[in-house]
Amino acid sequence: MAESPKQRVAVVRIARNDTYRAMTEAVGLLGGISQFVPPGSRVLIKPNFLAAPFEGGITHPEAVEAAVRLVKDASPSRIYIGEGSADCYTSQCFRLLGIYEIGSRWGAEVVDLNVEEGVKIPVAPDLGRDYVVVPRLATECDVILSLPAFKLWSTPMSLSLKNLFGLFPARYYGHNKSSRCFVDSRPDYLIAGEVGSEKAIHEPGLKETVAAINLAVPSHLTIIDAIEGFDGRRSAIRLDLVIAGRNPVATDAVALAMAGFAPEEQEVYNFARERGLGTNRLAEIEVLGERIEEVRFDLTALKGNVLELPLKDCLRCLTPQELGQIYAALVRFGLLHDKAGLSGGSAGERAIIQVLLDRMSRPDYFGAALARLGNQARDLMKVILAEGGTSGDIYALQRSFGDRPGGDDYVFFPAMRDLIRFGLAYVIGGMNRTYVVVPAGLPETFKGGKG
Repeated sequence: MAESPKQRVAVVRIARNDTYRAMTEAVGLLGGISQFVPPGSRVLIKPNFLAAPFEGGITHPEAVEAAVRLVKDASPSRIYIGEGSADCYTSQCFRLLGIYEIGSRWGAEVVDLNVEEGVKIPVAPDLGRDYVVVPRLATECDVILSLPAFKLWSTPMSLSLKNLFGLFPARYYGHNKSSRCFVDSRPDYLIAGEVGSEKAIHEPGLKETVAAINLAVPSHLTIIDAIEGFDGRRSAIRLDLVIAGRNPVATDAVALAMAGFAPEEQEVYNFARERGLGTNRLAEIEVLGERIEEVRFDLTALKGNVLELPLKDCLRCLTPQELGQIYAALVRFGLLHDKAGLSGGSAGERAIIQVLLDRMSRPDYFGAALARLGNQARDLMKVILAEGGTSGDIYALQRSFGDRPGGDDYVFFPAMRDLIRFGLAYVIGGMNRTYVVVPAGLPETFKGGKG
């Protein structure tokens, strides 16, 4: 008997903030967007907007815009961006995240699924309910594209399968979609007039409800926004990745493995596999593009407010021009011998990263670079090591630097440039904050006075 074909999942890096290009490449590895979106079809793009403003764990607007552009390439008749937020009014999310503007730019209709008329879809009684109520629009669209964020949550991650919880309209289930659970246990969590009439989505349990909604309204394409990874609370890390697959269970399984989890050990995903929703066994999945081992990041580390990152991860956050600036500074200060074809920012990223890694990974590098810093840069490094990390932000660092005795806000910028040009600090842009990290091992060297 021939073996069943493996589910394919693509993992692609986002280069120079071009999320559309990376998304197009990822879906291209799966056969191209026309394999998922027939001409003239109606497409619902379902992001994850739990609430806004929110400090982490929601789909990046750049990913939404890239998905709309990608779908538009296939010539659908209608494109909808639809969500039913859990902890705030969806229209507020759309406004604060710029979703109305994205819809206007690309001809997509923005729809609040919380207020849509519902349709009852029967489900198997062993899932703890006889039916689910979903927005009529979700049943009328030909294609559903699930666009979740890459974040820790109770499953242990909230990815594509759980993203469809936004298809439980608050009109029927209340806000947070489980308001009936809180009537007795958490009345302070409710406001008058917004308690749902339908059974809460956390009844009888998470695995049953995840299976019920995905069986009732299956998604046709999953694209996980891993521009950033979140700890489910306040901390984020820039990853610049897109993960795409036809099957949501297989796609989520790859994302789980990338975050350091064993997908085969997760109850929700085992239950989904048993109900025929797809495989969470990595041996049955073909990963295209980047290898899991090359892009893995333990998201649980963010709970400790990550300050240090492996040098390779730090350098990957930079543009070729920024890499060239570090290279030029190292040559100028005698820390690196110039190599033909590698000056400036025109060198290939992989080549220049490798050259910098070879030099900056040596045991003597941090001490030699620190010895060349000015006094202001040294003072700034002290502030960064005391307050930096992915749950902080660069503005707080600037204020602390300026508030110190004899401090000056404006000196912050040349001091930061001094650190940047030696690769001793990295300014990372995120959806909700810009934060600063340092290469692993630097704090120990700095605090030990070696340089």
